[in-house]
Amino acid sequence: MPEGQELDQHYMRRCIELARKAEGRSSPNPLVGAVVLDQQGNFAGEGFHPKAGQPHAEVFALDQAGENARGGTLYVNLEPCCHFGKTPPCADRVIASGISRVVYGLQDPNPKVLGGGLDKLRQANIQVDGPLLEAECAKLNRAFIKRITKGMPWVALKIASTLDGRIADRYSKSQWITGAESRKYVHELRNRFDCVFVGTNTVIQDNPSLTVRDINDSRNPHRAIPDAQLKIRTDSKIFVENPGVRTFLFTTEENLLRVRSGDNKSYPANVELVPVTLVDGKVHIEECLKHLSLSGILTVLCEGGGRLAASLLEQNLVDELFWFCAPKLLVDQSALNSLSGSAPRTMESIIELEQPKYIQLGQDLLIHVEELTPGR
Repeated sequence: MPEGQELDQHYMRRCIELARKAEGRSSPNPLVGAVVLDQQGNFAGEGFHPKAGQPHAEVFALDQAGENARGGTLYVNLEPCCHFGKTPPCADRVIASGISRVVYGLQDPNPKVLGGGLDKLRQANIQVDGPLLEAECAKLNRAFIKRITKGMPWVALKIASTLDGRIADRYSKSQWITGAESRKYVHELRNRFDCVFVGTNTVIQDNPSLTVRDINDSRNPHRAIPDAQLKIRTDSKIFVENPGVRTFLFTTEENLLRVRSGDNKSYPANVELVPVTLVDGKVHIEECLKHLSLSGILTVLCEGGGRLAASLLEQNLVDELFWFCAPKLLVDQSALNSLSGSAPRTMESIIELEQPKYIQLGQDLLIHVEELTPGR
């Protein structure tokens, strides 16, 4: 077993590993894991925050440790909270446990905390060390940090195209451009993200359910669709399948009032019609994303189509990119483009993708850009 600083890093990485178990499930709360060692430095307990409203990671770890926590060390990747929310302050629980040392990874950016939890621990004569592995802890909770600091969710764009950049043939048929390995990877992404965002034409042409399939312990993400004219049929799979999942339908105030007055359109109870403004006849995408953030959503996976994808990129709203490229060619100028942008671009304004990662999935190639450069 490593000692000193290496020991601290070892257990902080375990905190990160534990925290990841709640990806796509803890929103709007951050991903947090915790580990407790007893006074002799032996493992005593661990835990993670599974979802909003349930105890935080520190509580699970301290409960498992019991009296063995007294005089011991607590590792946690995010500063313990010091305010009442749906649960009591974690700092109070840490103090009551008799812990003598706390090692934290990242200070909580939430103004309700922001160092207050650490100060409370110090005032109780608990040794506080950190931040430790701050960059790794910040990356883990980059969506939470973005929502707190900018009021926006983390947006990932997923595209599946042929080698010549087509996402469907001229008849809008897209099944299947990519292979089974790529499609499984997409289901894994849906399982990790809070919400899937998809364009009107994609819903009309493909009638997708946007569910997670063939993944153990999975759950289905929320759905979001911009539909300025309410063209999507009310019996579409995206509305009627999995009624327990929230579905956000962004449209105009006029359309919303018409539906409420009874214009023969009837949506399931889980469908939330949200009024937003239009820009050049199209739904204001940034408004949609801000509403999702206010609704407690931290991460959004956009699955197309070409117009929505281009709009997100043109407005610098994409944080992460997953581009699946299949070794196939449609060779048809009428086939649907992966990006249907309207703004003119030159080589001087080209979007450059930094530090791409390449992953082989069967015969397909996944190009993953973990973080697009702001203001590109």
